[in-house]
Amino acid sequence: MTNDSKPAFRISPCNATALRKASRRPTQLYDVALEPTGLRSTQFAILAELANWSTDPPTLAQLADALATDRSSPGHNLRPLLWPVAQDRFEHVFGRSEAAALRATLLGIAHHERLFALKD
Repeated sequence: MTNDSKPAFRISPCNATALRKASRRPTQLYDVALEPTGLRSTQFAILAELANWSTDPPTLAQLADALATDRSSPGHNLRPLLWPVAQDRFEHVFGRSEAAALRATLLGIAHHERLFALKD
């Protein structure tokens, strides 16, 4: 074998290693494409899977099964999705104690038994 025909990479005898290396390239491609949104491809995959659930949202275990991953991965990937940034911005503008009072009021309305019993 001459230097011209030598592969630019080492051949691995391990199938799992080869699969992991191969999956990194498309993942990097998608991560670059998603970069302006602030999402990673792992997060987008979860959101895309959730969009397929037309009824009740899945449990984390069901979501992990659908994504063919362990149960902790969806939680780790969903946790940073924009929520803390939006929450902090709202509380900075509206006020932390005012936001807490607003949540208490709104949850009080949501769980008020007499309001729940009202029917058309």
